[in-house]
Amino acid sequence: MSRNAARKARIANYQREKEIETRNEKNADGSEYVWRFNNRIEICEPFIRDSADFASVLGCLTKTPSPFDEGEVVLQCLDGDCNSNIVKSWIFNHLYNYVVQQANAIFVLIENSFIQNGLQLWRSLFEASVICEFLAENQEQYPNLCQDYITHSMFLMWIRHKKDYNTYWQKKGNEPYYDASVISKMESELTRKFGKKYRANYSWTRPSFGKLLPFGTMLDRIDGNEQLSFFYNLSSKEIHPTLGHRFLSLGFVLPPPIVPMLPCGEGHMFRNYNEMLLDYITVKVLLRITKRAKDFLALDDEMQQRSDSLVLTGEQVLERLDLQYRNRKCE
Repeated sequence: MSRNAARKARIANYQREKEIETRNEKNADGSEYVWRFNNRIEICEPFIRDSADFASVLGCLTKTPSPFDEGEVVLQCLDGDCNSNIVKSWIFNHLYNYVVQQANAIFVLIENSFIQNGLQLWRSLFEASVICEFLAENQEQYPNLCQDYITHSMFLMWIRHKKDYNTYWQKKGNEPYYDASVISKMESELTRKFGKKYRANYSWTRPSFGKLLPFGTMLDRIDGNEQLSFFYNLSSKEIHPTLGHRFLSLGFVLPPPIVPMLPCGEGHMFRNYNEMLLDYITVKVLLRITKRAKDFLALDDEMQQRSDSLVLTGEQVLERLDLQYRNRKCE
């Protein structure tokens, strides 16, 4: 079994360590306050670890195009002639792996008290999950939707890559590196398939629905969670260095339980602050996409059992986080 070699370097949240050092917090009796760690990461870790393991096994068992073959598959998708099993397994493996890796990275940031930075990653995690659920909900009614998603995503990526590099290369006084006629041909294919505004995000929805469906509409069509939708808007604001305090800490523990400065309780969007904590909403989204494996993949009995067990683990994690909050152990 392979192992990682030990590293001498230690990277931590140095700013947080300095804050703890200089705050000099005292207990009620005047004694020095010792910062303690809550066990929320310990509760969540099995689900994050097992999700990564499940994603790795799926990648080995299901067929997805290699870097040498994906061009041919995309051309087949362009004409709506690609094998549906290849299309669906490619999409789910990509989106699921993406969400699992984002979730894993978010918990690395949480463990080191980079909560708001983790919220930036959560934004893309949630977007990938919504796309997966939207495709799952509509692929039967719109048989070409998944192929259109692949076609638009891959062609647009190739075009932008080639054009951006040509722009850079020409600024250096050189001739274009990529053949302009090849780029023009790809643009023509996208225009034919998705219209003149093919550059817009989610243009892959146009052939099936007759118009471009923006992200908010996609979220509504999958009965998106209102709370998660709110966090998506909040996380978008965290991408930019905007002034102002938007978060508060619930107590002196590590990692700090930081939540948005919003009301909660009966009659409000959030019942309690636990539903606003980054670890909770990360597990919640990862659980949602995990449940979608059956919509894209034909799992054998063993893999279906693993999938069901993983879903159960995720549900138990959410229950334990909620119970811990009610017992106020995080404060």
